[in-house]
Amino acid sequence: MGPLNVPLYRFGLHWLPTFLDEVARTAKPEPWGSRMKTLELYLRASYEIAARQSKVHKDPSLGIAFWRAGSLVSLTSDPLWLVYERNWRAQPYWRFREVAVGRPPECVDPEDLTLEYTPPAFHRDWPIHFQQGSLDHMMGSDPSRARLQLVLREALDHFSEHLVLRAIYGEIQLKRKEEAVIAQWYRGDYQFLMPLHLTQPERVELTAVLQPDPPMQRDIVRTLLLPHYAYVRAVAKSRDGVPDGMLLADKDLVPLDAQEKDTCCTTQSRSCMGRRPWPV
Repeated sequence: MGPLNVPLYRFGLHWLPTFLDEVARTAKPEPWGSRMKTLELYLRASYEIAARQSKVHKDPSLGIAFWRAGSLVSLTSDPLWLVYERNWRAQPYWRFREVAVGRPPECVDPEDLTLEYTPPAFHRDWPIHFQQGSLDHMMGSDPSRARLQLVLREALDHFSEHLVLRAIYGEIQLKRKEEAVIAQWYRGDYQFLMPLHLTQPERVELTAVLQPDPPMQRDIVRTLLLPHYAYVRAVAKSRDGVPDGMLLADKDLVPLDAQEKDTCCTTQSRSCMGRRPWPV
């Protein structure tokens, strides 16, 4: 996704990596990965949610704009605000200026600008739908097929599409009944992540990405991701109620750019993340 297609970068000018360095330096330390890609994707998703909820404060008369940086806080647990000034040289209209801590830069009730996370409810009675295009992508495209072979090569003597598809289909149906999903924000809307235990009951090996389809009352399987990529944004946002096996360090995040690039981006509040631990 190019910069002009990213809402955050259309809103304001951000110098990378200086912008991310300042946010990471001000925020409570968390593992942000290679080139802080996890932090960047989190801020991009948080801005989209803030914009959709009309919680980006703009005052052109004073040349200032700001929004709350999701659920990020400082070492003293004070909220972070991304502050902008007028960009006089060119477009976009705003330019990132600084990170503010605590109260908003202007006399605005901080509760009015606090993001609300309202993912849709997961319906265990909705069928899981596999579109032919998604099946072709998961089973036939080079990166997806290689991902499946990597996960299943120790359990199978050879790669059998027949057996693999049935294993994935059966596991997804079981997890649907268990309601084992978590919401993620991806390109303007919520999706669900579903952990798949394919060869070992204590190990999540793949994650199914589900797209809710309310008019048809079903969830559509979009793709399969390696868990260290799919979960990292959720884990990075909370340490409460997350099993030890899900906690990732910086070294675990290094391969994100090369393996999955910009496939998904998760945004959740800390309180929301702590409600349902992942089954492992």
